[in-house]
Amino acid sequence: MLPKATVSGVGKVILKDDAVTNGSIAVYGSDGSEITSDNGYISLGKASQQRVVYYIKDTATKLKGINIGEVLGYGVGVTWMAQI
Repeated sequence: MLPKATVSGVGKVILKDDAVTNGSIAVYGSDGSEITSDNGYISLGKASQQRVVYYIKDTATKLKGINIGEVLGYGVGVTWMAQI
């Protein structure tokens, strides 16, 4: 995702097991991005537990919606990294 971008819906995201296993992220937001998620489908695979569904980099970035969607596989649902 580009900085300050707007994503109006997260659809289907599949991270395959043969993809990079260290630090894979399904949806990344930074610098005031706005992400809206309602009933998306995200599969993190089962190759590594070091995968993240939503990575929100700063406090200006927003994750909105009713739910983060259906999440399958191994990893972390949402990670916020506030810059102080």
